[in-house]
Amino acid sequence: MKPCGIERFLRAGAVADRIGFILEQEGLLKSADCLACDVCCRFPESASLLARIHQIEGLERIRFTTSHPMDCSPALIAAFGELPRLMPSMHLPVQAGSERIVRMMRRSHSVDQLRGQVAALRAARPEIAMTTDIIVGFPGETEADFQLTMDLLEELRFASIYSFMYSERPGTAAARIADDVPLAVKKERLKRLQSLQDGLTAQWMASHEDQEVEVLFEGLSPFRLQGERANGLMRSDGCAPQLMGRSPQNVKVHVAASDPKALLTWPGRLGRVKVRRVGRHSLSADLIALR
Repeated sequence: MKPCGIERFLRAGAVADRIGFILEQEGLLKSADCLACDVCCRFPESASLLARIHQIEGLERIRFTTSHPMDCSPALIAAFGELPRLMPSMHLPVQAGSERIVRMMRRSHSVDQLRGQVAALRAARPEIAMTTDIIVGFPGETEADFQLTMDLLEELRFASIYSFMYSERPGTAAARIADDVPLAVKKERLKRLQSLQDGLTAQWMASHEDQEVEVLFEGLSPFRLQGERANGLMRSDGCAPQLMGRSPQNVKVHVAASDPKALLTWPGRLGRVKVRRVGRHSLSADLIALR
C-alpha cells in the first residue's frame, strides 16, 4: 500500500482485516505499508500485528515506515528474524549523538539504548538497512556535542539519514530555550554531517554492485523521458521503457524492459534482477526473471 490521504487510526485487528479484505477483493495488494496508510504502529502490540499480517495469503511484502526507539521492543526486533516477508529496513530517529542534547530535546530514549537496538536488529536480520533522523544546531549544542553525532554516524553506519538544521517551533519546550547556535554554524555543521553521510551511503550502495536482488515493481521509472544523466544513472536504452521498483531494503531500482507491454504487466509483480550500476540513491539493473 502507498500512502493514501488522511492517516487513520485503527485497532490492530482491523488493520489486518482491512489488508486481507483488499487482497481478497482486488487481488492487487502485494505490499502493506503498516504505517503510511493504515496504522500508526506506536503501541506494544506492533510485533503481534506484524505476525498476524504475515499470515495473510498472497501478501508478498510488509514494511513499516517509522518506529520510535521507545517502541522498538525485543518482540519487534525478533520479528525481523522470524517473519521473512517483513522487509529488512528500519527507521529509528536518534536525533543527536550527544546524550546531553537528546535529554534537552526531551526524547524518551538514550543514545546507548539506540546503539543496543541497532546491534540487536542487525543480529536478528544481518541484511537490514537502517536509517535515522539527525538535527544539528539544537540550542546549547557545542562543537563537542556535534562531534559525538559525527562519531555516532561513523560507528553505526546508517544506510542513509534525514538531516535538518534546528529551527524554533512555537509552543514547543525547545522554544523556551535560547536559540544560541548561530545560523552560519548550523549550516557548516549540516554540511559536514551530510558530507560524512554521503560517503557512508556511497559505501553501502556500492555493496549492491553485481548483486542479484528481488524487486517489487511499482510503475514507470522517472528516467523514462530523460536521455541525460539522472541521479547518477544513465538510461541504458533511449527507446526501451524503464520501470522502477524497490529492493527489500527499500532502495529504488530502475530496470529497462524490452517488452513494450511491461508497463501494463510488471507493476505489482516481483522480479529477480542483477545490479549493473550504482547511483547515489538508486540502482540500475537488468531483469533476470519475473515471478
